[in-house]
Amino acid sequence: MVEHCGQKASGLFVNSVSSCDVATGWWEGEGVMGSGQERAFKALTMIRERTPFNWIHIHPDNDGAFINWHLVRYAQERAD
Repeated sequence: MVEHCGQKASGLFVNSVSSCDVATGWWEGEGVMGSGQERAFKALTMIRERTPFNWIHIHPDNDGAFINWHLVRYAQERAD
């Protein structure tokens, strides 16, 4: 997630959830207000729904908004 907070990280501001396919370079992004796990999960779901190919792997960064039970459940529900 990329914070769009200017010089102060306090308060509520927009974060960008970014997704990039390593094979094609296809990039998708979604803006979310705040950095909560549920909002980040919804953004990831929206990105995946509009990507024109199937995802095989997810390699998240170390952001706590992604390394959480939402992502684990998401991956388990879509496991082949």
